[in-house]
Amino acid sequence: MSPGIEAELRDSLACASESIMPRADLADRVRRASRRRRRMLTGVITAGLATVVAGSLIAIYGTGHGQRHPAANHHGQRRGGANIVVGYDGPDHIAADGRWIYVTAGDGNPGSVMFAYDRATGRLVRSIGIPAAASSLQVGPGGLVWLSFYPDSNGGGTGVWLLSPDLKARSGVNLGTRRYHGAAPFDVLLTGANTAVLATDYGLATLRLPSPGQPGAAALRWLPRIPGSRRIQGLPVQVAAFAGRLAVMLESDGGQELISFAGSRSAEFIPKSADALGSVAASASGLWTTLSADNGQTSLGLIRLDSRLRPSTPRTIRSDPVLRGAQQVVTLGSTVWVILSGPAPSLACFTDRGGHIGPVTKPDYRPEPATNNGVGSLAVVGHTLYVLGPVAVASYPIPAACR
Repeated sequence: MSPGIEAELRDSLACASESIMPRADLADRVRRASRRRRRMLTGVITAGLATVVAGSLIAIYGTGHGQRHPAANHHGQRRGGANIVVGYDGPDHIAADGRWIYVTAGDGNPGSVMFAYDRATGRLVRSIGIPAAASSLQVGPGGLVWLSFYPDSNGGGTGVWLLSPDLKARSGVNLGTRRYHGAAPFDVLLTGANTAVLATDYGLATLRLPSPGQPGAAALRWLPRIPGSRRIQGLPVQVAAFAGRLAVMLESDGGQELISFAGSRSAEFIPKSADALGSVAASASGLWTTLSADNGQTSLGLIRLDSRLRPSTPRTIRSDPVLRGAQQVVTLGSTVWVILSGPAPSLACFTDRGGHIGPVTKPDYRPEPATNNGVGSLAVVGHTLYVLGPVAVASYPIPAACR
């Protein structure tokens, strides 16, 4: 890696570790190639992530679809916030901040839609059309909303948008052009208010976008190939900021996976006794992921990797029976959330503060409404957890042990 790119990446990661809001969606819900999409949905429904000016994006992508409308929202103030019936096909990503709850839905059939709800009342405030299935939805510094998308078998556009909190203004980049090789953005790691690192099927890249609605050009810069990518013929499908470095998960079309650091050949993790890794999630003490066999059907548990990508799972985590069904993991602030497999997918949580691991708690979160059985994506605001299921968004208090 050249000194200039290395310095740029180091500065970006330092900014990421200090200023970005926690990822609101589960990283395993990055919208991969068609085979990857199918595999990630076999266990539980889990998430949950050319230089173009904003005017060009609007001209290319349009602003809406108009073929379907969300059903009326039912909301209340039970235990920390609104419960929202999305009323639209395939809600898949959620993100939230102090004022807004954002949800993407539609599953790219064709196109998708993003809703903005008032967090206090659950009232639908705005909706916008998305050119294809969403791959990542996050709220960054200043409340700006990052959205990435790329086409599946239903077709559509390819790009990354940066939107104002009310979704009225946006900037972005159209990655579907020859200049950007039609790169599909599988995951987005925010590194500042208007900067990010992209994991795409063409490799890693840094991206800088103009402020939403402001003139200017997107600036995208490709990064060197990740160590191990040639050996397994793999693509970067997820990125995480960990230990001041960029941890990258690679996956081949044949399903072989490994985790490596950008710009380093000295550290690498390849699962030995499993055929699949889950999402990766960084905490204060390590990089968490899950192992599974039988094409993701059989959970082999939760593991933690250290700064050299060596297994370092605490004994309390290895021996806890609650976590034996771990399917996916996401970190939100200092809390590690684990989606558990079973007839009715459930959640477990524990804290990680500077390597001190708190007790594992399995909250009694019953789906609301009763038909909303499943976990699609998670978001946290204060002491409230928002869970996106196949039908609705439900809000729950976070147990004291997991705050």
